[in-house]
Amino acid sequence: MGKEKERRFIVLDIPDLSGVDYSLIEQIYIECSLKDNTLNIRGESVRVPPHFRLLNDTARLRMIDKSHIEINSKRGQGIEREEYEFTCTVPELAAIIEDDDSRLIKKRYALSDSTVLDNFTNRYSGLSVLETEITEEYIPPVPDWAGPEITYDKTLSNYSMYMSDSDEIWEHIRRLTDDNPDTQT
Repeated sequence: MGKEKERRFIVLDIPDLSGVDYSLIEQIYIECSLKDNTLNIRGESVRVPPHFRLLNDTARLRMIDKSHIEINSKRGQGIEREEYEFTCTVPELAAIIEDDDSRLIKKRYALSDSTVLDNFTNRYSGLSVLETEITEEYIPPVPDWAGPEITYDKTLSNYSMYMSDSDEIWEHIRRLTDDNPDTQT
Protein backbone atom coordinates (compact mmCIF):
# COMPACT_ATOMS: atom_id res chain seq x y z
CA MET A 1 0.00 0.00 0.00
CA GLY A 2 1.19 3.47 -0.80
CA LYS A 3 0.29 6.78 0.69
CA GLU A 4 0.14 9.84 -1.50
CA LYS A 5 0.61 13.24 0.13
CA GLU A 6 0.17 16.27 -2.07
CA ARG A 7 -1.08 19.82 -2.12
CA ARG A 8 -2.87 21.33 -5.14
CA PHE A 9 -3.24 24.96 -6.24
CA ILE A 10 -4.94 26.76 -9.10
CA VAL A 11 -2.41 28.76 -11.11
CA LEU A 12 -3.57 32.08 -12.49
CA ASP A 13 -0.21 33.45 -13.64
CA ILE A 14 1.64 30.68 -15.47
CA PRO A 15 5.43 30.94 -15.30
CA ASP A 16 7.61 30.78 -18.41
CA LEU A 17 7.73 27.11 -19.41
CA SER A 18 9.98 27.44 -22.45
CA GLY A 19 12.58 24.71 -22.33
CA VAL A 20 10.62 22.65 -19.77
CA ASP A 21 9.73 19.15 -20.99
CA TYR A 22 6.18 17.91 -20.60
CA SER A 23 4.23 14.69 -20.91
CA LEU A 24 0.85 14.47 -22.59
CA ILE A 25 -1.62 12.83 -20.22
CA GLU A 26 -5.08 11.53 -21.08
CA GLN A 27 -7.05 10.05 -18.21
CA ILE A 28 -10.45 8.64 -17.41
CA TYR A 29 -12.16 7.09 -14.42
CA ILE A 30 -13.94 3.84 -15.08
CA GLU A 31 -15.88 1.17 -13.26
CA CYS A 32 -14.10 -2.16 -13.03
CA SER A 33 -13.75 -5.28 -10.92
CA LEU A 34 -10.83 -7.28 -9.57
CA LYS A 35 -10.81 -11.06 -9.16
CA ASP A 36 -7.85 -13.44 -8.91
CA ASN A 37 -5.29 -10.72 -9.76
CA THR A 38 -7.20 -9.87 -12.94
CA LEU A 39 -8.80 -6.48 -13.45
CA ASN A 40 -11.87 -6.48 -15.69
CA ILE A 41 -12.37 -3.18 -17.51
CA ARG A 42 -15.23 -3.10 -20.03
CA GLY A 43 -14.62 -6.69 -21.03
CA GLU A 44 -10.82 -6.34 -21.17
CA SER A 45 -8.84 -8.49 -18.74
CA VAL A 46 -5.64 -7.01 -17.33
CA ARG A 47 -3.33 -9.05 -15.12
CA VAL A 48 -2.30 -6.98 -12.09
CA PRO A 49 0.72 -7.27 -9.80
CA PRO A 50 0.09 -8.94 -6.43
CA HIS A 51 0.45 -5.64 -4.52
CA PHE A 52 -2.41 -3.94 -6.41
CA ARG A 53 -5.71 -3.43 -4.59
CA LEU A 54 -8.92 -2.02 -6.02
CA LEU A 55 -10.06 0.30 -3.23
CA ASN A 56 -13.50 0.96 -4.70
CA ASP A 57 -15.28 0.06 -7.93
CA THR A 58 -13.55 2.79 -9.95
CA ALA A 59 -9.99 3.00 -11.26
CA ARG A 60 -8.13 5.80 -12.99
CA LEU A 61 -6.65 4.92 -16.37
CA ARG A 62 -3.95 7.36 -17.40
CA MET A 63 -2.22 7.18 -20.78
CA ILE A 64 1.13 8.98 -20.87
CA ASP A 65 2.55 10.18 -24.20
CA LYS A 66 0.47 7.47 -25.92
CA SER A 67 3.15 4.96 -24.87
CA HIS A 68 1.99 3.35 -21.63
CA ILE A 69 -0.92 3.29 -19.22
CA GLU A 70 -0.97 3.68 -15.46
CA ILE A 71 -3.86 2.06 -13.62
CA ASN A 72 -4.51 3.60 -10.25
CA SER A 73 -6.90 3.09 -7.35
CA LYS A 74 -7.19 5.68 -4.57
CA ARG A 75 -9.21 6.16 -1.43
CA GLY A 76 -9.52 9.28 0.67
CA GLN A 77 -9.38 12.97 0.04
CA GLY A 78 -7.35 15.99 1.01
CA ILE A 79 -3.63 15.99 1.59
CA GLU A 80 -3.11 12.24 2.22
CA ARG A 81 -4.72 9.34 0.37
CA GLU A 82 -4.23 5.59 0.14
CA GLU A 83 -3.05 4.64 -3.34
CA TYR A 84 -2.18 1.59 -5.46
CA GLU A 85 -0.79 1.88 -8.98
CA PHE A 86 0.88 -0.11 -11.73
CA THR A 87 1.94 0.44 -15.34
CA CYS A 88 0.99 -1.63 -18.36
CA THR A 89 0.83 -1.51 -22.15
CA VAL A 90 -2.57 -2.78 -23.24
CA PRO A 91 -3.66 -1.37 -26.64
CA GLU A 92 -7.34 -2.07 -25.92
CA LEU A 93 -7.18 0.21 -22.86
CA ALA A 94 -5.68 3.00 -24.97
CA ALA A 95 -8.69 2.78 -27.27
CA ILE A 96 -11.07 2.96 -24.29
CA ILE A 97 -9.34 6.14 -23.10
CA GLU A 98 -9.20 7.77 -26.53
CA ASP A 99 -12.87 6.99 -27.24
CA ASP A 100 -14.03 8.75 -24.06
CA ASP A 101 -15.09 12.32 -24.92
CA SER A 102 -15.07 13.24 -21.21
CA ARG A 103 -11.41 12.30 -20.73
CA LEU A 104 -9.14 14.81 -19.08
CA ILE A 105 -6.26 15.89 -21.29
CA LYS A 106 -3.34 17.85 -19.89
CA LYS A 107 0.26 18.71 -20.48
CA ARG A 108 2.23 17.88 -17.34
CA TYR A 109 5.38 19.91 -16.80
CA ALA A 110 7.84 18.48 -14.27
CA LEU A 111 9.17 21.58 -12.51
CA SER A 112 11.17 19.52 -9.98
CA ASP A 113 11.19 16.04 -8.48
CA SER A 114 8.29 17.05 -6.23
CA THR A 115 6.39 19.68 -8.22
CA VAL A 116 4.37 19.44 -11.44
CA LEU A 117 2.22 21.90 -13.34
CA ASP A 118 -0.76 20.53 -15.28
CA ASN A 119 -2.06 22.67 -18.14
CA PHE A 120 -5.43 21.23 -19.15
CA THR A 121 -6.72 21.18 -22.71
CA ASN A 122 -10.08 20.16 -24.24
CA ARG A 123 -13.05 21.08 -22.00
CA TYR A 124 -10.81 22.60 -19.30
CA SER A 125 -8.54 24.51 -21.64
CA GLY A 126 -7.06 27.44 -19.75
CA LEU A 127 -7.03 25.73 -16.36
CA SER A 128 -3.63 25.15 -14.75
CA VAL A 129 -3.09 23.24 -11.51
CA LEU A 130 0.13 23.01 -9.51
CA GLU A 131 0.74 19.82 -7.49
CA THR A 132 3.44 19.48 -4.85
CA GLU A 133 4.32 16.02 -3.55
CA ILE A 134 5.10 15.90 0.16
CA THR A 135 7.43 13.31 1.71
CA GLU A 136 8.54 12.69 5.29
CA GLU A 137 11.89 14.27 4.39
CA TYR A 138 10.74 17.21 2.28
CA ILE A 139 7.89 19.68 2.06
CA PRO A 140 8.37 21.65 -1.15
CA PRO A 141 7.92 25.40 -1.03
CA VAL A 142 4.84 26.81 -2.73
CA PRO A 143 5.85 29.22 -5.51
CA ASP A 144 4.62 32.80 -5.15
CA TRP A 145 2.80 32.45 -8.49
CA ALA A 146 0.53 29.71 -7.12
CA GLY A 147 -3.07 30.80 -6.64
CA PRO A 148 -5.77 29.48 -4.31
CA GLU A 149 -5.17 26.11 -2.68
CA ILE A 150 -7.63 23.41 -3.77
CA THR A 151 -6.20 20.44 -1.86
CA TYR A 152 -9.40 19.96 0.15
CA ASP A 153 -11.80 21.07 -2.59
CA LYS A 154 -13.55 17.86 -3.72
CA THR A 155 -15.19 19.70 -6.63
CA LEU A 156 -11.78 20.27 -8.22
CA SER A 157 -10.40 16.77 -7.84
CA ASN A 158 -9.55 15.20 -11.19
CA TYR A 159 -12.25 12.60 -10.53
CA SER A 160 -14.92 15.27 -9.98
CA MET A 161 -13.76 17.24 -13.00
CA TYR A 162 -14.06 14.10 -15.12
CA MET A 163 -17.51 13.20 -13.77
CA SER A 164 -19.00 16.72 -13.74
CA ASP A 165 -20.38 19.12 -16.26
CA SER A 166 -17.54 21.47 -17.23
CA ASP A 167 -19.78 24.56 -16.95
CA GLU A 168 -20.38 23.76 -13.26
CA ILE A 169 -16.65 23.32 -12.67
CA TRP A 170 -15.81 26.61 -14.42
CA GLU A 171 -18.44 28.41 -12.31
CA HIS A 172 -16.91 26.94 -9.15
CA ILE A 173 -13.43 28.11 -10.25
CA ARG A 174 -14.77 31.63 -10.95
CA ARG A 175 -16.33 31.81 -7.48
CA LEU A 176 -13.15 30.50 -5.87
CA THR A 177 -10.84 32.94 -7.64
CA ASP A 178 -13.22 35.90 -7.27
CA ASP A 179 -13.46 35.29 -3.49
CA ASN A 180 -9.70 34.95 -3.01
CA PRO A 181 -7.95 38.24 -2.11
CA ASP A 182 -4.66 36.90 -3.54
CA THR A 183 -6.26 36.88 -7.03
CA GLN A 184 -7.55 40.45 -6.93
CA THR A 185 -5.70 43.15 -8.86
